[in-house]
Amino acid sequence: MNIPDRRNEPARSLLIEILTVAGLASLGSIGCDKVSELAGEAKQAVSTSVEQVKQTAEQVKQAAGVVGSVELQLDHPVSAKSCYVHLIRLNGRPTVLQVSSYQDAGAESFPSFFLRAEPQQADPAALAGARIAAEVFVQETPEGPVWHTTVAAPAQIAITSATADSLNADLQGLLVNSDTGATKEMTGKLSGSLTIAP
Repeated sequence: MNIPDRRNEPARSLLIEILTVAGLASLGSIGCDKVSELAGEAKQAVSTSVEQVKQTAEQVKQAAGVVGSVELQLDHPVSAKSCYVHLIRLNGRPTVLQVSSYQDAGAESFPSFFLRAEPQQADPAALAGARIAAEVFVQETPEGPVWHTTVAAPAQIAITSATADSLNADLQGLLVNSDTGATKEMTGKLSGSLTIAP
């Protein structure tokens, strides 16, 4: 009968364990750097994908007319493809109604439209029927002049309907050319998605 010699087995087991731990430790230090690098790349890819999804959603909304429009008549028609309405309510400050043809300044396209008014009403439903003095700015091209209202002669925004998520209004006023001082009568309509902040 052959009996195996097990006298050196504990030493061999210990040696195997030491080599395994040392190998894993060296792989771990290399692996952590690589895992960290891959995690950074994955985070960047997700951020890029989220931004692309937002841009695509915005394009779909614009194509579907979900974000509204601004239709003006100066001495010729001027149309903006989108209309964003923000009702800003801060404690201790006047309520601000802000309307623009762009979601944020970095995404401005032309023709560009911006309106700012201070309604007495802070609730969207209460805005329906209100007529409010407003500052208006219109720029048809990036290189073109800005047409704007003056403090002495603000435009009037007449809100025809308002809900928690949309607003429709008529506009009327006199605009001044920022370069020449020439004036133009402005009439128009706007329809946009409403966001309430905060």
